[in-house]
Amino acid sequence: MKRKPFITMIFVLLAAALCMSSCSRNYVMEYKGHGITENMYYYWVSTYKRNILLSYSDAYDTAEFWERDYIDGMTVKEFFDKSIS
Repeated sequence: MKRKPFITMIFVLLAAALCMSSCSRNYVMEYKGHGITENMYYYWVSTYKRNILLSYSDAYDTAEFWERDYIDGMTVKEFFDKSIS
């Protein structure tokens, strides 16, 4: 019967360690004093990518679309990469 509190304590400590590691803030960049995490950046990029695709009536997320000419010999992919950096 004494093993049950010991096992419970191990699970509680393991859960606490997992929670602490997931709360750490590893910022990939900073903007006006605010840290931006990798997940925040990926969310913004995917939202921006979706907005580009929605602005065209015939756009699908394919290699052909991203290799199209956009402006001044620049492809859509080059424009997108330049816009997000």
